Formats: sequence, C-alpha cells, structure tokens
Amino acid sequence: MGGRPYTIVFSSNRDAVPDDWSDSLWTVDTGSGEASKLAGAVPDGAAYVVLHADGQSVVARGSDYVYQHIIGSGHTAQYELSGVPFSVSEDGRYVLYNELDETDTALPDISILDLLSGRISRVPHQKKQTIHNGAWNEGNTSFAFYSKSFDESRARLFVLNLTDNTVRRIKLPDKLGHIDPHGAIS
Repeated sequence: MGGRPYTIVFSSNRDAVPDDWSDSLWTVDTGSGEASKLAGAVPDGAAYVVLHADGQSVVARGSDYVYQHIIGSGHTAQYELSGVPFSVSEDGRYVLYNELDETDTALPDISILDLLSGRISRVPHQKKQTIHNGAWNEGNTSFAFYSKSFDESRARLFVLNLTDNTVRRIKLPDKLGHIDPHGAIS
C-alpha cells in the first residue's frame, strides 16, 4: 500500500453481547490495520459518523443526541438535538446536519451547530435533498456541496454561506453534462 496512513472511523455492533446490539464507534489505522473501539464515545449507539479533517475528533448521531468525541483525550460532549451530521468544518467549529422529524426522516433545512458557543442556526433549503461531497472554503465561512433531491435524476451544486445563513444554487453550463452525486462530471 502506498501513501500516507490515515484513520477511518465507523459505527459497528461488532462486539455485541446478548441482547445489546447498540453500535459503538471504532477507528482503523490504515498504516497498521489496527482497529480500536472508542470507549464511551457515544453512550446510546452511533450512526452517521463524521471524522474531523485532523483525525482527532468525531461527530456522530446517537439515539437522542449528537455527540462530539475527542479521540486523544476521550472527552465526549453531548448536544441535545436530533439530526444527521454530514460535515464538520476544517477548523472543527461548525457541524452541519439535517434535523429529523418524528418519524426519523431528515428534514430539508440545513442546521449549523457552533461547537464553541452551542448556538444552532437553521438555513432553509428548497426540498428534501441528499447532500454529497461537500468542501469548506479556507476561512470556514462557506461550504460547497452537491445535492440531489429524491425526485430528480441530476445533482446540483450549492454553496452554503455561514456569514449570512443563505444557500445559493450555482448554475452549471449544460455542456458539462450530468454531475454524479459522488462528484464525477460526465
């Protein structure tokens, strides 16, 4: 294997004991292949795991909360909200997520959790979308992402501006063709 080793984080019930199938957070070092459980990272199960770019913290959805777990110290912060996180800013300050309704269906608005202040902002979005392959700008003030609604065949490009809490669609020339939800342009 070539390249620099990195950490992969995932949710699994691989160590389940009888009658306890709740998920735990695990990391795998691609250099050594060693897997280790992040003990106490998410007390009520884990889903929708997002690893921060520096590989030192994880944001995950539990049953009733969103958690931020610092890998080195083992410290876990709990935020009382029901949502599906999909990105953490490069500086580790902001978590982007979609809130869930009473049936656990993701809502279309984008919510922003500021981990420093605990403040939550909501940015209206057009309709139910799945968000793919986002990227933060250098100042962590905007987030560009591909999004595809459930009733459309083509993905679209959007930019979320955290300065004024707006989402703007970027029109692409027709000659580019279709944007694959995984980031490829055909």
